Amino acid sequence: MLEEQRRRLEELKDLPGKQATPTVPVTPADTRCFTINRIELKGADSLSPAERDALITPFQGKCLGVAQLNELLKAITDHYIDKGLVTTRAYLPQQDLSTGDLQVLVIEGKLEKLRSDANSGLSDRELAMSFPGQEGQVANLREIEQMVDQLNRLPSNQAQMELTPGQTVGGSDVVVKNTPQKPWRANLSRNNDGQRSTGEQQWNVGLDWDSPLGLADQLSLRGGHDAVSDHQQASHNGLLSYSLPWGWWTFSYLYSETEYRSQAEADGFKFNQDGDSQNHQFRAERVIHRDSVSKTSLNAGLAYLRTNNYVEDSKLALSSNRITEAQFGINHGRRVGSAFVNIDLGMQQGIGLLDAQGNHDPGPGEADARYRKYTGTISYLPSVSAMGRKSGLHQPGHRATQRGRAVQSATSEPWWFVIGTRLQGRISVRRQRRLLA
Repeated sequence: MLEEQRRRLEELKDLPGKQATPTVPVTPADTRCFTINRIELKGADSLSPAERDALITPFQGKCLGVAQLNELLKAITDHYIDKGLVTTRAYLPQQDLSTGDLQVLVIEGKLEKLRSDANSGLSDRELAMSFPGQEGQVANLREIEQMVDQLNRLPSNQAQMELTPGQTVGGSDVVVKNTPQKPWRANLSRNNDGQRSTGEQQWNVGLDWDSPLGLADQLSLRGGHDAVSDHQQASHNGLLSYSLPWGWWTFSYLYSETEYRSQAEADGFKFNQDGDSQNHQFRAERVIHRDSVSKTSLNAGLAYLRTNNYVEDSKLALSSNRITEAQFGINHGRRVGSAFVNIDLGMQQGIGLLDAQGNHDPGPGEADARYRKYTGTISYLPSVSAMGRKSGLHQPGHRATQRGRAVQSATSEPWWFVIGTRLQGRISVRRQRRLLA
């Protein structure tokens, strides 16, 4: 959860910010003008009738001079820019305004060619998988921003785009520049983040591979094992995750497994405990709206969790489950001044697919396999300068975040809400864990 919120906040940093609001047209009394009764927008194929009316109605039936005509053109052009159609321009062709009719010619700039820079290290397939638009259509900055976001999902990319003039009037080429880094990252570490009952000293290994299939995809592998195994206590875990972009969509799959073995004591008797778990998750996410200051996406997924727990080789029925979960969520991220806010809302419903256990009217203490729960997470990332002024700290390796998370089940249980501010490193986390143990 923390890693996903961090990733979403990092993506919001690329939002360009809001443009200045156009000024309202004012008619000066000492300027020669023509009374315009009808305004025609020619070539504005990307605008709906409602959008056209909203642009031209304030100017119809008024006496328009040079200043007001320029304001009309600016209002039309700014509206296109707000929609992300930054290469579109409005012009006034030669005409007789004494008739009371005004024709405005709109040239909607087309995207002629999408290509990568020679030294970018990006293939045509990676651009095709990341770009939601099409060549020959109106050049939309929001589609180009989405492509850059998809490419920069991969840590080895630092993609940027540049608009260059095309071959036709209003046409543009998009050139993607990039400073590629090594496409894979491997690590091996040892720490004391484990539990005392299953092995506090842990070895961990990881491998991340960017675009292994040349599709701007990503593969991650993780593994961990206790450093000092014996017959009484042991643990190991593994994880595989894969993500694939497709324009506005991102598809992801995650598989994880864990095993443990420990020895407990009660009333002077020692007994062995062991167990394992497997988790499969598939999710599809689609960006449904983005502008210069915000981005909104919907997601849906399916998860399957199987857990087994044993005491002296006897299976514990109450804590051994097979659960399938349908997941639905909405995410909204927004730039607020120089800070960033991210909101995640979700609903998870237990269902009967994929060999999930039946509900069978669970009693007290028994798992409800057809549960419903709601989740909410709010993350806030202040500007670096503001964070430094408030805390007085500028230490590398520390991160300040403010998070709130609310969860409610579908029963009559009340909401609970937790919010906090954290500024800490790994050592303080371990100390807190030991104090709570």
